[in-house]
Amino acid sequence: METQEIDEKPISMNYDKAALNNCMIAAGQGVQIGGGAVTVTQKNVKLATEDEIKINAKLKTNDPVNHPSHYTSHPSGIECIEISKYYDFCIGNVFKYIWRSGLKSENGMSKDDKALEDLKKARWYLDQEIAMREKELNKH
Repeated sequence: METQEIDEKPISMNYDKAALNNCMIAAGQGVQIGGGAVTVTQKNVKLATEDEIKINAKLKTNDPVNHPSHYTSHPSGIECIEISKYYDFCIGNVFKYIWRSGLKSENGMSKDDKALEDLKKARWYLDQEIAMREKELNKH
């Protein structure tokens, strides 16, 4: 894993450093965060300005097809797809359902019932992944 060090602090912003670093690792990037918000691209990490973050958040908020709010409202400012796209289908879905748990609503369901349903879906995909890997291990 390649690690890039970021020393500059162009803006001051609050964020959970550990969670953001974990997201970077999950996205296949290693980074030591010095401040500000980050934007993950496939090969590099760049600091985003506060205005870019606000504009990006505003664009994503009103787009239920391309950027649903239950995938874009994480406090880190990172959209779920920016991390889940680096995983295979089952693990990507585990990540997706955990990410949106408690954030997505559905007619006729309480928020708690929907959150529980999403966690059960995540468990189902995780069980599928475990079964596939166990089957593969047993072949050898």
